[in-house]
Amino acid sequence: MKITTLILMALFTPIAFSQVQLNDSLQLSGFGSFSLARTNQDTPIFTKRMINNDWCFDCDTILGAQLDLDFSPQLRSSIQVVKRPQDDFSEPEVEWAFISYQFNDFNIKLGRLRLPLFMMSEYYYVSHAYPWIRPPQDVYESILGITHYDGLSFGWDHWMTDDMQLHLSPFVTVPHEQHYNAYGLQLSIKSHYTFGLSADIYYDDNAIRLAYLKSSYTQTLSQGERTDEEIDMISLGWNQYFHGFNLLIETVFTKELHSNWYISVDKTWNNWTPYCQYSQQRRIASSESLLCGVKYSLLANLSINMEFQHIYGQKNALNGHFTQIQKPEDGIENEVQLYTLGLSFTF
Repeated sequence: MKITTLILMALFTPIAFSQVQLNDSLQLSGFGSFSLARTNQDTPIFTKRMINNDWCFDCDTILGAQLDLDFSPQLRSSIQVVKRPQDDFSEPEVEWAFISYQFNDFNIKLGRLRLPLFMMSEYYYVSHAYPWIRPPQDVYESILGITHYDGLSFGWDHWMTDDMQLHLSPFVTVPHEQHYNAYGLQLSIKSHYTFGLSADIYYDDNAIRLAYLKSSYTQTLSQGERTDEEIDMISLGWNQYFHGFNLLIETVFTKELHSNWYISVDKTWNNWTPYCQYSQQRRIASSESLLCGVKYSLLANLSINMEFQHIYGQKNALNGHFTQIQKPEDGIENEVQLYTLGLSFTF
């Protein structure tokens, strides 16, 4: 097995950042990010961040801590608490809290777990682990920013060749109800059942992820309107290194709601990593986005980002990443420019 393959596998496990060894069985780790951001429009963009034309110092603020306890080589538990961009410091979210058991090539996890739909789902809030200051919003915010579930997952690892590994992980969630804000409307989603499967292939320095999710739920608007819905979601991601360049492509598709994707390329020269990203969203809202920036590593666990993003869509009441439904009589904005200076770290 190649060392680079081991490194890649480490990035796709929950512990993808630095650790403080408290004793032989207890480890503490953490991460965070801050930014200075603004746009050229009054209407905010990105529902979880609400960035507009006023300079914002806390729209992207993330602080997280993770505690891992090893009861034995096979049995361990982990808890991660995160102050997400939409949270107050006094009300962080428990992003995961589970117990896991490993036996041979199999693994069982029970508790609150990360939803394994996308390439960077396991370290969604660890900005230092990816090139940009934010994950691509067209894909990662396509499901109302839902990142975790309460339930059970089962994992199986299989080496297909000396350099290629397959990881399969079916999962099932318990029924639950959560409240969200979308385009200025309050809504609640009560799930009846949700299950899915993720499949990962790791080869050399590269990875492919295919995931499927099926859910039955009741959606209730603040006005009292209720609808029963079913959703079938498919996501596909590919991470490929070639000639020093890092290529990332992901897409998410549902029949009625999403047909979104992005492509990103970055390359590291010494401490500098310039990057460009193009993305689209279709169905619910329609827009395209072009983002370019540069990441500079001050230390192995500390970096800064400077980036510019241009988002443009059709002149519809619902378009782009604007967080409000626009009124035609007031004029519809369909373009926005976003400027960001960010700092991210792990410990």
